[in-house]
Amino acid sequence: MKLSKKRFRKDGRKRLSRVEKLEDRYLLMADWRSPANPFDVNQDITVTALDALVVINFLGRIGSNSALGPRPESSDEPFVDVNGDGSATALDALDVINLINRHGTGKGFAISESGFDSSRSFSITSGQLTGQRNFRFRIDTAFDRTDTETNIGDLVNIYLVSQGDPTTTRVDRGSGTAIASFHEDGTFESALGLVSVSNDTYDIDLSSVTDTDTIELVIQYLNQDVDGNGAARIIPLSNQVKPNHSPRSFFATSATNAQPSPAVDLSTLSEATDAETHFENIRFSRETGKYKADLFVSSTASLGRQTVVVFPGLADGVQLITASGVSSTQGPYVNLAEALGSGGIVAGEESARTALEFQLPAGVTFQ
Repeated sequence: MKLSKKRFRKDGRKRLSRVEKLEDRYLLMADWRSPANPFDVNQDITVTALDALVVINFLGRIGSNSALGPRPESSDEPFVDVNGDGSATALDALDVINLINRHGTGKGFAISESGFDSSRSFSITSGQLTGQRNFRFRIDTAFDRTDTETNIGDLVNIYLVSQGDPTTTRVDRGSGTAIASFHEDGTFESALGLVSVSNDTYDIDLSSVTDTDTIELVIQYLNQDVDGNGAARIIPLSNQVKPNHSPRSFFATSATNAQPSPAVDLSTLSEATDAETHFENIRFSRETGKYKADLFVSSTASLGRQTVVVFPGLADGVQLITASGVSSTQGPYVNLAEALGSGGIVAGEESARTALEFQLPAGVTFQ
């Protein structure tokens, strides 16, 4: 069977189950690197040449190559340790200047469609002695919706990973997954319990990261259709500790992933026109070339367990690692018998999630 329609939401982002009241934040006794955006030295939410100048003026006042001791909580001094090495030097100002030369001045970190995937990363502070640490940000997306025939659409992912190891996620929905995902159709996915939303401001609980004071935030744009003028910008707002609050708990929301069932004879099946495919928890690692997603189906009529999803027309070199089999005429397919259970599903129900994994050659566009 071929299932081609994607689950589109036209009524905005799915947020209701994730909204929590945001309370007052309190800064932890922090180091001299800005905890939310290391390049925002003067904490005005915008990176400009003034941030580099603030570092230079600081060095002129206290001397260059100065080791920095603990930063008092009530200090009004700027966050001059841009590179997080524990000292204030001309290199910190140079890091700001280099960033501006590459990407220009402005609020936050911007990213545009480029090939299949493009990404940027920056350091944020993690760890706390007690209480709850929260990173707050806004995100602006400008998806190119010229391609109206797409099955999935573009996607912006936010990952929190180990410093120097982008393959190891530290706060997520499961190993290797994004903490939050913003879809072209307006759908929003996140780790329920760890992410809250209020007035277009997003709040992530970082309290589970206790073994390091630095992690990396990665913003990734996946170009999953044929248009190419989309863009996004993440604007860090704060990274603070509430000492009298307890860390939140993560709550899994999806059914347990089913395994693809064995190969079947496709000649015995016919196309199910009442069924729709849905893809969630989409992620891609440039380092490994692996594209992963959770697949499930729904139907407006009863759907038996002998159901497969076929992936025709994959680009040369793209492999469906989790395929149940390969049709010589239609391409690889996944048998959803386990996900649909012994009796299948009735109208309005959803199958369990089946984990998909593709291997993409370098430079291949996956649409």
